[in-house]
Amino acid sequence: MHVGGHPEQALLDQHLRPSVPDEQQDAAVAAARDGVSAIARATLDLQLAFERPWDPDAPLATPDGLAEPEAAVAKLASASGQLLGLAGRLDVAWGDLVRMRADGLDLPATSTDGSLGVPQVLGLAPTESGELVVSAGDTFVFTVEFADPLRAEAILTYGNASQPGFPRPGHQLATYALDELRPVWFERAEVEANLNRLEVLE
Repeated sequence: MHVGGHPEQALLDQHLRPSVPDEQQDAAVAAARDGVSAIARATLDLQLAFERPWDPDAPLATPDGLAEPEAAVAKLASASGQLLGLAGRLDVAWGDLVRMRADGLDLPATSTDGSLGVPQVLGLAPTESGELVVSAGDTFVFTVEFADPLRAEAILTYGNASQPGFPRPGHQLATYALDELRPVWFERAEVEANLNRLEVLE
């Protein structure tokens, strides 16, 4: 979007250049405590946002243009003001505000609610400080390449073992935070090479 020299540039300047008042900061923190991302709340309806909507016959050229540039700039200004209230700056990393926490780990999240069209889906819940923490989301991800030999990768994000005394964390959040998957072992040799414990039953 080109805003230089357009009326919406003045609108954007009006919203962003002044310092953020205390009441706006309080409102932004309250929005986060409601469990809704302040940024997500200010997003446009993507079905109506573009002058030329998505066209499957022109996937590289659409969507294009803004249906209502002034409304889009107002939404951007609103989201920017809320972000300034929460973080004090606009260039804060998403993972600094949205965290994945379990078993002493505190990791940056890399995604958000599925309503925004992201492939990795996370449910967010507020903290008293105004941060958002992951409370739900992707549990099991499995991708297969039907090659010869068969190859697959997967991740069990939240895990299936949380009982006390379990020798390893029941989750794989550290891998998930890196946007990575782990290999799936199909062959006996692969499994035996990665054993944690072997028990032979007579």
